[in-house]
Amino acid sequence: MSVLRVLCTQATMVCLSRRSVSATERRYVLTYGMRNVSSSEWDRVWAIYGNETVATTKSDIRRGLTVARDPTIVEK
Repeated sequence: MSVLRVLCTQATMVCLSRRSVSATERRYVLTYGMRNVSSSEWDRVWAIYGNETVATTKSDIRRGLTVARDPTIVEK
């Protein structure tokens, strides 16, 4: 499952699954989309991060993982 598909499940996000997303847009989607994720959604993105092989995508995901507003999620 892609990071964008996980983030598209968020009620606060506009789903981007029907169009391609540039690297710059992906960075914004991850930054803003990850702010209000649940612990299970964060865990799913973490798993995707672990399987990612493209360095720039991995960096964007890592950045997104750090912006969750729930401190118990970020402390994992």
